[in-house]
Amino acid sequence: MAEKGALKRKSRTLAGKEEQQKLLCKRSLKYQLDHLMTFCFGNAIKILLIGKTGVGKSHLTNALIGEQLAEEGEDFDPKTAEVRAYEFSKNNVKITVFDTPGLADTKGNDEEYIKKIKEKKIEFDLILFCTEMNGTRFRNDDLETMKKLSTALGFQIWNHAVIVLTFADMVVASASQKLKGVSDKEVFGEKFQGLKKTFRQALIHNCGVPEEVAI
Repeated sequence: MAEKGALKRKSRTLAGKEEQQKLLCKRSLKYQLDHLMTFCFGNAIKILLIGKTGVGKSHLTNALIGEQLAEEGEDFDPKTAEVRAYEFSKNNVKITVFDTPGLADTKGNDEEYIKKIKEKKIEFDLILFCTEMNGTRFRNDDLETMKKLSTALGFQIWNHAVIVLTFADMVVASASQKLKGVSDKEVFGEKFQGLKKTFRQALIHNCGVPEEVAI
């Protein structure tokens, strides 16, 4: 009985944590969209989604849209993948999310995908650069992609870009850290601040982004 009770408490704790993270995610996404729509002088918003396959871009697309349009877990053929557009409306504003499968996947393909983005001649209102938060360190392939994007599209793209850290729910204290009294919140906060500093330095020193832009 005690074991069942413990499992139930653990289940409620995990469920509560998951719901809290979903809520925070939705609030952040809602804020970004509402902010864009408030200052949108036209009747359309274009969002570019960038990131390696498997980092949760499809899940983020569905979260932005509010319904299941992008198939999650779908594998793209790096040789034939195209930029995919998902359209929806919110408060009479047409919003288009452009997904770029394959960026940072296989060496040598980034240039091809960036070329496809440039060929569309679209001025994006918001760029979401997705990468895993649960990795052990800053990914070199992410850095290379950031540099290529800056070179091809200009560092100005980072004026309206957001670094999206996915799989944040997997950033928890290890067993040894918990024995020392370190909480999941502390581990999360330290990891977040470390990644924020690393990305900022990468943008400034490797991508030519002015300090006032890389906040």
